[in-house]
Formats: sequence, structure tokens, C-alpha cells
Amino acid sequence: MNEEQDQQDNAASESPAAEDYSSFNRSLLGMLPGIFWMFDDTGRMLRWNKELERRSSFTPGEIVAMRPWHFVATDQRDEFQRALRTAFKRGRTSIEIDLLSRTGDRMPCFFAGRRARIGGQFCVVGMAIDVGDHRAIQNSLLQSEERLRLVSRVTTDVIWDWDLETDETWHNDGLQKVFGYANADSIRDWISHLHPEDRDRVRQSITAHAQAGQGFWETRYRLRRGDGGYAHVYDRGLVVHDEQGKPVRMIGAMVDITRQVQTEERLQLAARAIECIPEGLIVLDQKMHIVSVNPGYTAITGRSEQDAVGRLWPFMTDSHVSDALRQKILDIVNRQGRWQGELEAQHVSGGSYPVLLSLSSLKDCAGGIGNYIAVISDLTKLKQYEQQLTFIARHNILTGLPSRQVMEEQLALAVQNANCSSIT
Repeated sequence: MNEEQDQQDNAASESPAAEDYSSFNRSLLGMLPGIFWMFDDTGRMLRWNKELERRSSFTPGEIVAMRPWHFVATDQRDEFQRALRTAFKRGRTSIEIDLLSRTGDRMPCFFAGRRARIGGQFCVVGMAIDVGDHRAIQNSLLQSEERLRLVSRVTTDVIWDWDLETDETWHNDGLQKVFGYANADSIRDWISHLHPEDRDRVRQSITAHAQAGQGFWETRYRLRRGDGGYAHVYDRGLVVHDEQGKPVRMIGAMVDITRQVQTEERLQLAARAIECIPEGLIVLDQKMHIVSVNPGYTAITGRSEQDAVGRLWPFMTDSHVSDALRQKILDIVNRQGRWQGELEAQHVSGGSYPVLLSLSSLKDCAGGIGNYIAVISDLTKLKQYEQQLTFIARHNILTGLPSRQVMEEQLALAVQNANCSSIT
């Protein structure tokens, strides 16, 4: 028995409900999608999982001597205690709170608790879910129907239970809240809501896994909502066996990952756009070493990605840029966040070419500069066009001779020089 269970069993042994607590499946506690804790009407901690220790940084020996409100931000403790009194009086409660760690870090959570009578003693069984991190919920499953239904009351995921013998399915209230369905009474009903392009693949996958009955089943698919639109879903399940080892049911959780998929698609689109733009894009670290470049950078500078990544940005040693100007540019970027201007840059072949450089800083989570982003545009053709336009403006297009305006300017200059010579 590990240290955590020693502390928790000692706490439980002081209660008449010790025998009930000891039968609780300890392995389940480590699989729950958040912080699990159980305490009596005095606030004495009876049981908790490793997640509470990890999030709070308190040891089991310290936790057993604490009360639930000691883990809550000071300015919310009164409200939290009122919520606990409500749980003991009315049977349930829920509240948004900030859990407080030993170091003072706050974690926004949704806490839900229900009153339970164990061994003749009332206690509250509760869970605190990190509202900013639903991935912990996505990767968690329950191994029994009774405990599954307990956790389903405090999670926003869609929990499901499939009876392999009757083909009947059960879903928690999340099916209505997330996807707009009251229930899907059978596996066939659920499959009928899948996108036609995903239907056969998912049906074959889950059927094969239910028959094999080994390990976790997981997949992604599109599910038709009640309003007719489609949601992207991440689904994960586990087969439950009877005493003879026969697969009898499958339980799991569905998570709406539509926003995540849309974000991934936008990021992929942005990445493809960066690959296609003619400008050179350089990502730099704090010491001005190159982290990544796009094909446009290779086309402009002649340096391959392999030769560029991990090396000092050539701008930092380019002889066409004075040390004073280079330092001035970096000072402006560090102070104001961005600098843009025209410079001469050295090509890998040894020649130089005009560029428009835009250099920006990116802040990290702590507010300091984490990276720099440089964008370069080759101005060679633009400069050539400017020269051509200047020539056309001052010369005859057909003959190449200076225009009347140029001749008048030269005549005026000659007269001025002649006058100056006569005076001297």
C-alpha cells in the first residue's frame, strides 16, 4: 500500500464507514478526469486521488489534516463553504472556484458534489474539473457502470454505455447539451447520426473492437447535430468483461473537438500560406539563431533550410550593415516591438542586393521576448523598375535621347555656370 492510501485509509478507519471506503476501487481514482475528493460534514478528508496532490503540491500527510476549503482561494472560501452546506442539506451543489496550490498558483475549476450516505454517515463526493484543460477529460474512462454514472454528473463530456448483448445504449445528459439529442437508444441509432463518409469506417472499427475486447478503442468522426450541422468528435471506449471474461458492455466518452479541428485547419492553412509567399520568413530565437525559414527565404538568399537552421542569422554579421545601424534596429525592436526599412544584404554567392526588412519581436508567456520574426522582400526588380521609370521620364522612348525637359535643365545649368565664370 502506498503512502497516499496509508494516509487515506487511516482517515477512513476513524469513521464507521471504513469498511465501505476500503472496498472502493483504488485504481479508479487515478483514472478520473480531474480532482476527486470525499469528506464528511466536518470537512475531514476521507479520500482523494493523486491529481489533488499533483495540483496542490501538498503531501498526503498534509492533506489528511486539511479541510476542503483550505484548497480554495482565500477570497472564495466563504462562498465555497456555503456551497458545501448546500450539498449536505439539499443533496448536491456546484460552483466555480479557484483551487490554490502550495505556491499560491490558482487553477480555475468547476466543482460539483453530491451527498452520499456511507456506513450510516453523510459525506460529500465531489470532483473539481479544470475548465481550461478538457484534454484530461478526453483521455479518461470509467470501468464500471455505477462509478461511470457518478462521474457523468460532473463532467461536460458525453458519457455512453453500450450493452453488447441487447445492443442498447445509454448516454448522459451531455448528449442533449452538446449534440442536441435526448438519447440514442441503440448502437444503430448512434451510427445513423454519423457522417456518411465516416459511417462504415466507424461501424467496422467499433464492432471489431467489441468482438476482440482488448485495450482501448478510439477514433475521430463527424456526428450530425440536432440542428443538422456536423460536429467533429473524438471518441474513446473500453470493453467490460463478465466473470468468465466475455465482453458484455462497452463504456466510453465522446468529446466535441470541433473548435480544435477548426483551429488545426486554420493553422495548417496559415502554414501552407507561409510556404507559398514569395517573401522570406525567418523565425529566430532570443540569441538571433535561426529556428525555421520558408522556401521564400531560400529563393531570395540562396541559403537552403539545412544550411540556415541553427546558425546565426547572417544579418548579424553582414558587412553591408554597420554595427551602429544594426544595434539601433535591435534597440527599436526590443523597445517598440517592430522595425521596418530598406537595407543592402549579402547573397550567398557573394553579391549584394536591396531588401525590405521587417523585424518584430514575439512575447513569451512571462511577457519577455521569446522569439523574433524577420520578413525580407527582394527589392532588386523594384529598383530596376524605378530606374527604368526614371529613364523613361527623362528620355525619348524611341531614340533614347534626353527629353526636352532634360535639355532645358542642362541649358539652364550651363548658363548658370557661365554667369558664375564671368563674375569671377
